[in-house]
Amino acid sequence: MNELTIIPYTEKFRDLLKKRDPAIASEIENNGDIIASTVILAVRGLSSKKPVISGAGYLIRGLGSYESSAYEGKRFLHASFTGFGKDEVFASDMLLDRLISIYREKYTDHTLRLWCRARNAVYLDFLIAKGFCVENTMLVMECDLTDHPELRERPDFSATEFTTDLPMDEYLLSNGEAFGIPDSRNDMLYRLKYLDARVFAVCTNGSITAAVTTWPLSEDRFSSLHATENIFCMPSKRRQGITSSLLYHVLYTLRSRGVTRVSLNVYGNNRAAIDLYLRSGYEVTDTLLELHLHEGGI
Repeated sequence: MNELTIIPYTEKFRDLLKKRDPAIASEIENNGDIIASTVILAVRGLSSKKPVISGAGYLIRGLGSYESSAYEGKRFLHASFTGFGKDEVFASDMLLDRLISIYREKYTDHTLRLWCRARNAVYLDFLIAKGFCVENTMLVMECDLTDHPELRERPDFSATEFTTDLPMDEYLLSNGEAFGIPDSRNDMLYRLKYLDARVFAVCTNGSITAAVTTWPLSEDRFSSLHATENIFCMPSKRRQGITSSLLYHVLYTLRSRGVTRVSLNVYGNNRAAIDLYLRSGYEVTDTLLELHLHEGGI
């Protein structure tokens, strides 16, 4: 009666999930990249009067520019799963097993992947045992805005700040040209509407030339830690100092609003971007491993 069970997500459990993890509940309800039919829950005491949600998982479509040109021709699904409380380990194991099964039943024309911090040896071993192999690395870089002597107002530089008024078609066109594949429309809409994201852009003759997207990395919109992601410049405008000037503008603006630290992820082989971020005050703080599922797992 009190065993842990994996079940499809239904409206019946909406309020319970909101109480357990509001962020996951919001993403499931509002991020159009999540494949609704793959959303599952780990529930303890399913047949009892007070069932407890012990975890949630789902498959989400490829995350825009993270579908690096190094994988040209591949389509990705990302496996996302989280166990809660005392059931964290057991629920995570069951959730991932079910997501792999769903993937193999319906989505083998995609590549299933996920991310793991390189220093988390236990989790990495767990994923390898499930059939995942390391395919790429990303660096996590952070910048301390409280000790950044070069951040100052630059009257000769201006950028437009967008929220939900972002001209999405125009943004994705420029973003796609810069990265080789555009960011996800659904993911951008979700971040702008529900995560209080901001897009700072340099516009030339009505077109977006360069952009940086920021959002708080907690449920508190006034969080002192923000992401600085989706940083790009149109190929024809590179090597003119536009990206570095825009990034400094963004960092100065965030600091003036009380943000003390920012972070970003960048592929480890993107030397030009890494050098830019180092010059802008970022430091490497961690490494993420990108893993793909290969046959021979569970």
